[in-house]
Amino acid sequence: GPFAEIDSLFSYNQLTYTHANANAYTGPLFYYLQTRTGCGVKYSAASATLQPMLVNVTNPGNNTIANITWNTISNPALPTTNANYNVFRKYPATGWSLIGSTPSTSYIDTNNICIDSAFYKVEIGDASGCNSVSGIDGNLFVDQTVPAAPDLRCISVNTNGSVSFTWIAPIDTGLDYNSYHIFTSNNA
Repeated sequence: GPFAEIDSLFSYNQLTYTHANANAYTGPLFYYLQTRTGCGVKYSAASATLQPMLVNVTNPGNNTIANITWNTISNPALPTTNANYNVFRKYPATGWSLIGSTPSTSYIDTNNICIDSAFYKVEIGDASGCNSVSGIDGNLFVDQTVPAAPDLRCISVNTNGSVSFTWIAPIDTGLDYNSYHIFTSNNA
């Protein structure tokens, strides 16, 4: 608190509301509802207090892992809130994919992104059928993984004096390999 009344709704059947000027990404917000009688000024007890979820994505260390954290919508959790949060990633920019589910307020995504941005959001359902959806956060990810070395196996001198050699390709996840680079020296 303190709480300030931001609007009044006069249709009993209106069961949703959008706080258009909330600016939710600037800091925590909390909401509750009350009803009021039509005869006089008598208010109900306050509903549960809820807070929108905000996601925070950090990209520590070697930039290959996304640490995703978020706040709960209420503490303690509502008895009707589902047990698990669903974590979604938007990469590439074409759409959202469910990447995991967890009962905690954190998730580690060991993403395989070469050099690109990825964005995350979290959802949690309720027995009433509604879903609470977090804000979106993201980061630029750069895979700093050093590729495995090829296994140089055979080398031959051709009759014209050129040299040919063969190797076995390293095991690759598909993101670490970009090219082979061949070096020579007159003195090893």
